[in-house]
Amino acid sequence: SFTWSAWINISSVSNYMGIYSDGSTVVPYLSGFNNGTTSKIVYGHSNGELQSTTSITTGNWTHVVLRKSSGIINIFINGQLDNSTVNDTGNYSASTSVIGNFTPFVGTGFGLHGKIDELALFNSALSNSDIASIYNSGTPTDVSSLNPVNYWRFEDNGNDLGSGGNTATLNNGATFSTDTP
Repeated sequence: SFTWSAWINISSVSNYMGIYSDGSTVVPYLSGFNNGTTSKIVYGHSNGELQSTTSITTGNWTHVVLRKSSGIINIFINGQLDNSTVNDTGNYSASTSVIGNFTPFVGTGFGLHGKIDELALFNSALSNSDIASIYNSGTPTDVSSLNPVNYWRFEDNGNDLGSGGNTATLNNGATFSTDTP
């Protein structure tokens, strides 16, 4: 079981754009995706992909949550359950985590066009009410009380405020921004 939570502000979407990738191979990942008509959130896993039903608009902050519990995957958009599937049977072990792109195994050209803030990773499936409280009607809240393994607020640094102690390092032209949700 796990939960990934992030605030994203996408400036443009072109094919796949990594939000978070956990592992040294292709899956699992959370990304933005444009099918030529609309922009969606996509979770890629060992048995395929799950795509949000809600379109993501560019230029606005959007809260995205991915929750996995007993093989059931849920995507939440702005605190509301958006889509689910019951076929993710993969067991994943993180070796190289990447924020704002895919792991090097995938290749280059999949960087996020936009901003990520308040990225939190949990080694449990948060409840629907926990997810709604993180969204907090569009104003992010401190998730420390929910015991994240990793929690990057990106307040002018990459410090991990979770129990994992994994400082994020900026690469490939990424910068910190004062624009927050």
